[in-house]
Amino acid sequence: MNKLAIVFALVVCVSGCESEPRMDSSTEEKALASIKKMSAKMSETEKEAFIKDCMMIEIMIALTKEQPPGAKTTSLKNIHGMTVAEIRAKAKEISPPK
Repeated sequence: MNKLAIVFALVVCVSGCESEPRMDSSTEEKALASIKKMSAKMSETEKEAFIKDCMMIEIMIALTKEQPPGAKTTSLKNIHGMTVAEIRAKAKEISPPK
């Protein structure tokens, strides 16, 4: 039984270490670092699409909420904790029809 517990613990550790990076938008500096880390292995075209997706989510959500005058609409708070795949899926879900 102890061997099974050890194997399970190793699997959990390895899968946790290999997880996709997530957006940390707790501060502007962390958000920029997250974008850089998340897009590090992307081509320039993929990076542009990823940044466009991030902004699309923020703008579309801001447009649907009551905003006080002078409020920042691009804080990236709405994508905090998301992976690249989750951001892309959310952007596709909320983007206006073409």
